[in-house]
Amino acid sequence: MASTDSKIRIGIYGCGSWANRTHIPNLLKLDGVEIVAICDSNLQSLKSTAEAFNISKTYADGHQMVDNENMDALYSVVPAYARTDVEATAAAKGIHIFSEKPQALTMEVAHKIDDAIRGAGVISTVCFRERYRPIFQEARRRLEGTENCPCPIPERQRVARTSIWIAKGFLVV
Repeated sequence: MASTDSKIRIGIYGCGSWANRTHIPNLLKLDGVEIVAICDSNLQSLKSTAEAFNISKTYADGHQMVDNENMDALYSVVPAYARTDVEATAAAKGIHIFSEKPQALTMEVAHKIDDAIRGAGVISTVCFRERYRPIFQEARRRLEGTENCPCPIPERQRVARTSIWIAKGFLVV
């Protein structure tokens, strides 16, 4: 249920260290953004986050937050194993989705979220900050307009602690 206010109303699903150190502080720096509610099943994390950022509406259940709050976007920053259907429910209600990586641990959950997003026509993105590292920018530059990327890197090596490998001259994602 999208709002008609000029501010973008956001619900935060997950109050762990990543939300507290990165997402919430950066969202609060933006003009035109309001965090309307937060949610976490860990009541201590929920309470400390609410106090640290002066957020009055808190939930221990993601479905309750999605059902009760008028929000434009859901920031899903729970661990992937906890991401099962709150995102799909939010998308089906017309709420845009920002998700930490990986979005799902199974293809079944990934398809459920994707189907809801496509069905509702909402915007969704999965956070992958590695895309801004120089090696990934170079890979993107080389891949532009091609289906394969011949990369002059010997044999097989792990790149930048990510899920991307360079294998025998080809970028494998």
